[in-house]
Amino acid sequence: MSEKDRLGITTKIQETRLTGFFTHVLVLCSIAALSVIKLIPLPVLYGVFLFMGLVALPAQQFWQRFLLFFQQPARIPSTPYTDNLETRRIYLYTVIQLVMFALLYAVKNYKTISIGFPLFILLCIPVRLYLLPKIFTKDELTLLDGTPEEIEKWMFKNDPEGTAKDASGTTKTGQDEHIAQNGLTMPQFEEEEEEGPEKDDVQEA
Repeated sequence: MSEKDRLGITTKIQETRLTGFFTHVLVLCSIAALSVIKLIPLPVLYGVFLFMGLVALPAQQFWQRFLLFFQQPARIPSTPYTDNLETRRIYLYTVIQLVMFALLYAVKNYKTISIGFPLFILLCIPVRLYLLPKIFTKDELTLLDGTPEEIEKWMFKNDPEGTAKDASGTTKTGQDEHIAQNGLTMPQFEEEEEEGPEKDDVQEA
């Protein structure tokens, strides 16, 4: 748990080790239950892991960008990368990821070279660090492959007026966004009604 000030800067962190401790205790206890664990059918375990993967899939940006291939432009959701990048650039980045995924899958399932699977995983690092920056700009990589903190900083730097939308889809300015996040309120001023020249002319008539 952490506490932040009104500018979003972390001022205090409360760390707990109880979660990790109890997790390791349960793992240790499972050693004494190996005879019982062996009785669990493998399809059940596969089903549990499949369920966990499917539940986490909608939150993955890669899956969200993959679905863009099958969505109508009018139904594309509003995200930092869809709002600030061209669709064809998003498609290109996703296609590169699909090619890399297919390559890794082929290496893993081809027994002759499957022993080199960790090496191909390692090769993904120079591809990301040296190859992709030659194809995409720094801003594009930030929006497509950046951490939430990096994307938030980019949005604040490049969109100070704010085209960010709230949950209802209403566009809010950067000032409104800051006010909403920090629970502030703007003072309300009553506008005085001014009598226009037309009203005066009617009274004189």
